[in-house]
Amino acid sequence: MFGGRLAWVIAFVVLALLTPGSAVIPAVAAPGDEPLPESLLVIHDSVLRDSRPQIADALPGVDLRYIGWPGLRVEAAVGLVKDNRELIGDKAIIELGYNYVKRPDRDLFRADIDALMDELSGVEHVIWMSVTEFEPRMEIVNKELRLATHRWPNLQIAEWHPVTAGDSSLTHDDGYHLNRNGAVVFATFLHDHLTDPSLWNTLPVGRFRIARARKDFKVTGWAFDPELGKPARVRIVVDGKVAKRVTAKRSRESISRRVGAAHGVGIETRLKLTRGGHIVCIDVSNFDGLRPVRLQCRAVVVG
Repeated sequence: MFGGRLAWVIAFVVLALLTPGSAVIPAVAAPGDEPLPESLLVIHDSVLRDSRPQIADALPGVDLRYIGWPGLRVEAAVGLVKDNRELIGDKAIIELGYNYVKRPDRDLFRADIDALMDELSGVEHVIWMSVTEFEPRMEIVNKELRLATHRWPNLQIAEWHPVTAGDSSLTHDDGYHLNRNGAVVFATFLHDHLTDPSLWNTLPVGRFRIARARKDFKVTGWAFDPELGKPARVRIVVDGKVAKRVTAKRSRESISRRVGAAHGVGIETRLKLTRGGHIVCIDVSNFDGLRPVRLQCRAVVVG
């Protein structure tokens, strides 16, 4: 009996050390805390060409400074920014990537991203819109954009792709150029990302329960990544090692409605543990390519 109690004590001490307050999703600023900028540089191709009236309505009083043309590629935008330095302010929007070559060279595209961001290194806040993945090569574009946030601390990716994925009401028949309805939605989306700091670093959320079953443990719960647009990837970590990986895709309609998910968010799986004390933690992969978010940990003793 003493050994069992001692195992529990040790387990909870370790749990306290492994899960500081920062392991819980950190608090973020309240929506709307950030004022609209006085001026905004908008670097774009043809996707935003017909959206200027809607953007102006959504950003009243902002001096909108557009540079770009249909078919603009990232490497050409580098020279364009150099030639228009007088237009650069504290914030910039980039809507580029759709004209990525048919046979992509990821190293070259990565270098183009870095060259453009180098020209904008003095800008306090650069928002680059993820592209609608209407072709497989667009997925590569988005992956490289997200990875670029590791190299450029002033860069934020605004996840436009999950908004348009599967919603044909926002685009023309080509699947990515915005129609009038899409322009209105995009303008509101842009306004929110300029004024709501909580959107700048959106983290996965969820809740789990670990309960003893007849011969093992049952793990149930849900997880949701607001930026992902598809079921989140969950890993169960036992004593610091990944024991199981699952996808949160089971139907949990009430939770999906509450968090705004268009897919299942639930998980239910079994976990076998050896005798003794264990620390079981639940991690959710972070869409931005950063390290997984640890949602919770629990001390478990198997007698």
